[in-house]
Amino acid sequence: MDLAMSVARARRRSRRAPAPLDRRAHDRAAVARRRWKLTARQTEVLELTVLGLSNKEIAERLGCSPRTIELHLTAIYEKSGADRRATLIVAFWAAT
Repeated sequence: MDLAMSVARARRRSRRAPAPLDRRAHDRAAVARRRWKLTARQTEVLELTVLGLSNKEIAERLGCSPRTIELHLTAIYEKSGADRRATLIVAFWAAT
């Protein structure tokens, strides 16, 4: 893939709106961010994970590699005390 194609692809991705979250989920993400001291990018990854997207889908949505998503999730697991995706989702919805 040449540079022009890569730039065009990145521009298309950046124009996409983030996945819509209902108000409750958005509020929970803000609480989780403060409680677990997440970065903005980790919060984005968390929100998309809770929506049920796979690592590959999250990576495509955010314009990075699935491995990067794995690294973000590992950091989120450590900060939240979760040991797997399902536990993280339960902890996310329990955050108050």
